[in-house]
Amino acid sequence: MYRIQSEKTNEHDEPLQNIDVLSKSKIFLSSGRDGLVKVWNFKKDLLREIKFTDAVTQAFFLNN
Repeated sequence: MYRIQSEKTNEHDEPLQNIDVLSKSKIFLSSGRDGLVKVWNFKKDLLREIKFTDAVTQAFFLNN
């Protein structure tokens, strides 16, 4: 059996724990068991990635 090698994407390596949306700014964030919080625009371009030592179960935008 052959395996197709693909480029690493900006996706999480572990299951997501939560997503929050800031629609006015057209961005959203995702957090996961991989300890990452990622901020994306609505085109799914990765804008920022923050790494924590433990899984992140919740993350939210503070302001509208």
